[in-house]
Amino acid sequence: MKETFAIETTRENIKQTLDTVKLKAMDFEEAQEIIEKIDALSNTPGKRSKEIDILRGRLRNSSVTVETLPEFRILLELVFGVDSPDVQNALEHENAHANVVQQEGAIFTGYSLLVAKDGEEYNFLPGTDYETPKRWSVKKREDVYERILNAPNKYGNELSESDRIRLSKLEE
Repeated sequence: MKETFAIETTRENIKQTLDTVKLKAMDFEEAQEIIEKIDALSNTPGKRSKEIDILRGRLRNSSVTVETLPEFRILLELVFGVDSPDVQNALEHENAHANVVQQEGAIFTGYSLLVAKDGEEYNFLPGTDYETPKRWSVKKREDVYERILNAPNKYGNELSESDRIRLSKLEE
């Protein structure tokens, strides 16, 4: 009985956080622009990490981040529905990224769901949050980033469109 109460409490806390984030959700086009800027800065050697941190902070204000896979499942079920195949697919996909983050020695900081408003509708973009140690060389960061992006392939899941776009930019 205690576990059920804990799960329901967690579910209610996640729902309240999601509802709060929806109220301040950024515009979908703005979110896409920020993501593109972060990608461009991340893939340019010598760019200031402070600018990237500021942009990531703006995205975090429109996101719900949880620490564990069970919490992420709850969050996804609240958004997509309990029986949705999107829940299992997103769990497997983001967990693949998280596994490689940890295997590579980067710092896993949680599973996130970016909430962006497109007119009257909401778009939800699942993701894996992590940081690479500042002491790593640019080359090591790039190599690890590529392996993290390819992680779903390693675990038998498909790459997302955003993963494919980011990988193609790395090859340029």
